Amino acid sequence: MRGEAVQPVSVTGIEPESLDVVSSISTHIISGRSQFGSDGLLVGARLAEELGLSVGQPVLLRTDRGAERLLTVHGVYRTGLQSLDARVVFLSLQTARPIFRLPEGVTNIEIKLVRPEEAREVARFLEEATGLRSTPWQEKNESLDDALAAQGQTGRLIQIFSLVSILIGVSSALVLSAYRRRPEIGIMRATGVSGGFIARVFLLQGLMIGLLGALLGCAIGYGLCRWLATLTRADGSPALPIAPEQGGYVAALVLTTLGAVLASLLPARAASRIDPLEAIQQ
Repeated sequence: MRGEAVQPVSVTGIEPESLDVVSSISTHIISGRSQFGSDGLLVGARLAEELGLSVGQPVLLRTDRGAERLLTVHGVYRTGLQSLDARVVFLSLQTARPIFRLPEGVTNIEIKLVRPEEAREVARFLEEATGLRSTPWQEKNESLDDALAAQGQTGRLIQIFSLVSILIGVSSALVLSAYRRRPEIGIMRATGVSGGFIARVFLLQGLMIGLLGALLGCAIGYGLCRWLATLTRADGSPALPIAPEQGGYVAALVLTTLGAVLASLLPARAASRIDPLEAIQQ
């Protein structure tokens, strides 16, 4: 509450050194500093706009338990998540305990996982081990979970169609190459070159096409992602949520190369079975 402006907020009391353990807040400070001390707090940019707050202004924090305290805004953050920027206030745990009449202990423990998709299994394990209620992030953010699942399915479909297009493209190119080189292949067969050697030549050609294409594609994709990651909005926040270092470049390289080799099997088989006499006569 500031002056006559009142806004319900969600107060999170934490140890100052643990501010970025779950959510990276200090890197999203747009005004002031992330050290809130014993008499300060951090507010989201959306909340600051609604209440007309800025760094250094006093705020009267009043809880539903009848306690209140005058604090000072030490920093304003913007994460891009409305659920945080519009309603979450951070202050030190030692400051929050007296306000909420909790001299000891905490009301909530948040854990950040290396693999967020394992949250349900970890929550089930913790609940069985401790007897305390454990809630995975998917239950609190069902719409986000559904959106991520849909995005993952779309990504897999794009990968499948890309791999199919690679198979068709490489196979078509090698079939055309085998057809144009029928006289040359016929002469090689007539001079004693085995069909297995010719098949291996086409397989090697498919391997080189896939490997070079994959390397070039990964390099261009990484460079494009790096450039897109530098684009920012007027307020300095990233325009696109892109993390170039998290791209599946190794998987793309391996799958593209294997796809090209598989695509070259039929052209290699066809080239190895060319009849020398018919090929020379053409």
